[in-house]
Amino acid sequence: MSKREQNLTQAGTILLLSAIIVKLIGALFKIPLSSDYALGDLGFGYFSAVYDLYTPIYTLALSGFPVAIAKITADITSKNDINSEARLHFSALKLVFLIGIIVTFLFCAITFPMILLQSENKSAVFGIIAIAPSVLVCSIVSVYRGYFEGRKNMFPPAISNIIEALGKLVLGLLGAIITVKLTKNPALASAAALLGITLGTVVSLIYIKLRYNKDNRFVCVSAEDKKYQSGMRKELLAIIIPVAIASLSMGIVGLIDSLTLRPLLHALLQKNNEYGEILLAGTSYKNVSISEISTIIYGIKSKAHTLFHLAPTLTMSFGIGAVPLVTQYFAVKDKENVKKNVDSCLKFSAVLSMPIALGCLFLSFGIMTLLYSDKSAVLGGRILQLYSIASLFAALTIPTTALLQGISRQKEALISIGTGVALKLILNLILVPTISFNVYGAVIASLICFGVTFLLNLIFLIKGLGFVPDVIGTLVKPLIAALVCTVTAYFVGNMITTNFGTVLAIGFAGIIYVVFLLLLKVITVNDAKELLKIN
Repeated sequence: MSKREQNLTQAGTILLLSAIIVKLIGALFKIPLSSDYALGDLGFGYFSAVYDLYTPIYTLALSGFPVAIAKITADITSKNDINSEARLHFSALKLVFLIGIIVTFLFCAITFPMILLQSENKSAVFGIIAIAPSVLVCSIVSVYRGYFEGRKNMFPPAISNIIEALGKLVLGLLGAIITVKLTKNPALASAAALLGITLGTVVSLIYIKLRYNKDNRFVCVSAEDKKYQSGMRKELLAIIIPVAIASLSMGIVGLIDSLTLRPLLHALLQKNNEYGEILLAGTSYKNVSISEISTIIYGIKSKAHTLFHLAPTLTMSFGIGAVPLVTQYFAVKDKENVKKNVDSCLKFSAVLSMPIALGCLFLSFGIMTLLYSDKSAVLGGRILQLYSIASLFAALTIPTTALLQGISRQKEALISIGTGVALKLILNLILVPTISFNVYGAVIASLICFGVTFLLNLIFLIKGLGFVPDVIGTLVKPLIAALVCTVTAYFVGNMITTNFGTVLAIGFAGIIYVVFLLLLKVITVNDAKELLKIN
């Protein structure tokens, strides 16, 4: 293995570890935030209504812009052209700043009327005001993250992600708790939590800007260099647009739910007044208005949706890490190394996502009770069961989308995503207003959306590569190991029906999973050495 490949492997490990840390911090933020000590289900419904509108933009800043900028930076860095690096960064910063302003304006212009026109959710407008500035800040941060990723230095982006998550945890959670204690208003408290997210992105920007200045204190952009800005911007746009659209798949699905689920549920409950209490059966909610019922249900759904995001967040690291290597080997028609890296990306993505998804399927009620409370465990557990399968498809969609980008098949990735998103919107409109489906219809629509997107991605990937990946080694064997460990967890969890039993079941299942991964030779000693960079 070359030094370059080792650095890329190490970079992927750093991204994965930072993603795990950020996800843990996010759990420490959202789980107590949704509790009765902070927002409760009603306040969390207001919070989620705004956050789901914001998520597509955040996803774009997290993975879309940095991937595009990193791709060009890596090419320039390989030529040791410092002046071009400076020109690229200056052009990218100026371009993305302009895009950020436009997107911020559009975000406010579109979301304000949408929220105000929804009589059941007008109070969420405070959250829009609180989080709108972070749209611009995230766009600027993405330029610096892309620069460092392109130079194969993943520490600054990883640290900035962790700083942002910590800022959100401390400032957002503290702000929500203080506000709800002082005002008793869950809508204002949700806005305080969203303001914490904005402040977290500002702190992250300060860190990464200082780090950039330290590394580039002797580099400046001359007037002559600025002449090349126009060409740089065109090159950036040519890469940013398809990569950005592809990266929005996860966020757009949440956006569709944010725009359609609450209004459709509200209309359904108005026609069937008694049905609201049936939906909330098993919870302690009594005598609440129809508008509050739809928001409470949305809040409970959002709790399960938080767990849905766990597996895709982790597999994103391998998708991003695979792009430069696959691009490099595909360009020189090195089929052997292309296949090696495609199989490795799919295998590690499956190894990470399958036990999480199947664990949420088999232990849904125990997990919801453990993380939240009995108050929403019945409805939330049923929703999580459906989300668990959707999560598996979503987790495999992200790396396959990245691999398609790596072999310059961005258009095919857009077809897959466009098809899935269209199905999601159509099915939401058909299923949610139907009594027999209601809120579950939105989750089923997400499952079909990501299932179809993944299958199309796989078909396009096989066609683009000219060979079939090792499906048995990368997908089937990890699935067998995951099934064994989760069935074991299910029986342990049923024998000890307490929170301790759930924790014990998860821990025991983890040990069984590692054992079967080794027995089936899914993970070898060499894999461990590459992942941990042990020489």
